[in-house]
Amino acid sequence: MELQAFHEEESFRILQSRFCREFLRDRDAAKAVVRAGVPEANSQALAVQLMRRASTRQELELLEASQLYNHNPLYRNPPDPILDNVFYCCSQKTGSQWLKSIFLDPTFYQATGLRIMPYVALGNKFAKIEEPAPRGTIVTHLYVGYETYASIAKPKRFKTFYILRDPRDIVVSWYYSAKNSHGLIDPIPRLREQLKRSAFEDGMIFIIDELESWGFFDCQRSWVTEAQHDPAVRIFRYEDMARNEATFLKELFKYLGISLDAESFASLCQRHAFERYAGGRRKGQEDPSSHYRSGVTGGWTEKFNDRIQTYFRETTGDLITALGYSE
Repeated sequence: MELQAFHEEESFRILQSRFCREFLRDRDAAKAVVRAGVPEANSQALAVQLMRRASTRQELELLEASQLYNHNPLYRNPPDPILDNVFYCCSQKTGSQWLKSIFLDPTFYQATGLRIMPYVALGNKFAKIEEPAPRGTIVTHLYVGYETYASIAKPKRFKTFYILRDPRDIVVSWYYSAKNSHGLIDPIPRLREQLKRSAFEDGMIFIIDELESWGFFDCQRSWVTEAQHDPAVRIFRYEDMARNEATFLKELFKYLGISLDAESFASLCQRHAFERYAGGRRKGQEDPSSHYRSGVTGGWTEKFNDRIQTYFRETTGDLITALGYSE
């Protein structure tokens, strides 16, 4: 049974909202969709369809964040927001989940008064942002090109930053994430099925083709070629984040105008150290099945053979040098 069957009697958005509220009670998707009003005979299939939609995941994250901000005592009595909005734009596979955890930390909230506003769609050239963000929010994270970002309505007090990463490392990260660890949001199920039945080289070529079809490489290029003329945008590099998380955060916080005492900052960094997210592994100790696979950069040099390297160059042209990386 398809979700389309519900469009005649109630909108998909109403069903989705009911499902999300019910899901957060016990995290059982099949039970949640029944409680949302779907006949039990159809619950399993519809639950799968709902959970694969990026819009469902986004609403779940919004609800979870709202519950945290409104009911957890650590988030009480925040200051007035230091900015009306922060637009966090990035390439995929650039530590976006890690940075979102930083922004969701109570220490960050008490220092800034800024709430997160999740945006989880893959975006790129297909993204459309039609509504302005609520005041006092960090839109985290916008997987969009510069042109899409520029079309968003901006408040008076805002700052924007973009995280860039060597696209060759991103191809490698996408390969392992799509094959092993990424949540099953569309189009991951399709990618995973293809990668599971492909040899490594063919799988890497497949990922390059997918990223190209999404406009991923053009989006990266747009930030470097167009945003450099925008004084409201600053570009940071993932490589600096991977090299030293604390130094990276100091630079980011300085740009955003965030003040934290040394003890609070050190504690924040310790709580969100790579080793804690990676189950105790140190950076460089690779686990292909983990979303936090290695924590280091330059891994493409070990994964790209001549065939993959040639295909990447044929597909992306002068992208590497345009982004400021070396061949």
